[in-house]
Amino acid sequence: MNRRDSMAAHSKAQGKVAGVFPGRYPREVLEAMGILPVEIWDPPNPPHKAAAHLQPFVCSVAQRGLELVLQDKAIVDMLLFPHLCDTMQNLFTIVRDILGTPLPCHTFYTVRNQSTAAALAYVAEQSRALARAMQPLAGAPCTEERLATAIEDARAATEGLNGIYRARADGRWNGTNQAFYAMVRQREFLSSRALAATLNEALRCNQSAPQDEHSVRLVVSGVLPDQSFLRLLDERRVVVAEDDYLACGRRFLRASRPDNPMPPFETVAWEQLHLPPCSTTASPVEQRLEFIVGLVRHSRAAGVLFHNVKFCEPELFDHPFLVQGLKQLQIPSMILESELHQQHAGQFETRLDAFLEMI
Repeated sequence: MNRRDSMAAHSKAQGKVAGVFPGRYPREVLEAMGILPVEIWDPPNPPHKAAAHLQPFVCSVAQRGLELVLQDKAIVDMLLFPHLCDTMQNLFTIVRDILGTPLPCHTFYTVRNQSTAAALAYVAEQSRALARAMQPLAGAPCTEERLATAIEDARAATEGLNGIYRARADGRWNGTNQAFYAMVRQREFLSSRALAATLNEALRCNQSAPQDEHSVRLVVSGVLPDQSFLRLLDERRVVVAEDDYLACGRRFLRASRPDNPMPPFETVAWEQLHLPPCSTTASPVEQRLEFIVGLVRHSRAAGVLFHNVKFCEPELFDHPFLVQGLKQLQIPSMILESELHQQHAGQFETRLDAFLEMI
């Protein structure tokens, strides 16, 4: 099922659809109210109209997302802007206050200092506030019973994601990078229940080709897996054995859940706070380094490739420290930058080839 079919099926069932810009947000709260979150990461439309409202040095994730809104191609009932970074926060203001879109606009503030004792209560209250704000357009109220069901659905989807990531890291899923991430990124438009069923069926039917003995296994870190970049890796027989992508590997829980039960909103908050470390939540760089090194060890990767969307400041702040930490551990790494949906220049390919030859 593609993005448009998923939205059409949900709307036909008298559900609402929320266009969600990049970031972390309590997906379970939306699903508990009968709202399907459809995430807006890399729409294909070139940013023509958006250029009148954003500086040229703003990342293409924001530019293409705004273009989708300006061209009225976001067929949704409301918009949600998680506070991913300053750019996304400003985009919320531009869309709601300056452009005056008729769509209801909401925001969700995630906590930056996640180690404080007040963090859990803060995120839980932010989740309750989001439920109250979206209630007028929702198909159902966010009762504790409905939220508990949505949490179980989301956990089933998380188990499915952990399953296919483990299979990839262990060498039991050796298809192309494009095929793997086409599967993973269904999370952006399927409901948790539908995603869990899709992933479980994929795991059951997986008959992956044997691993190419001449392939190179890498951990890739960045914002999202751009299709043109994945195609480039496939052509060079590079296997993304694990990832630290903001849109993928950092978006689902990998830690064990606590044994003691908590109320539903506190459960949602706990899981938000225990997602993998991320530059956009000001996670200590030491935690990010530990997480990436763990991915390298577990997946038996030969190195780390940082593939960044141009002008993504949160990621750029961490790169020097991560590269230095990997160097001290004798793990090869390299940083590459590119725009979304653009053909890579010869210099980009040459640098990638040189890195692959070195490792």
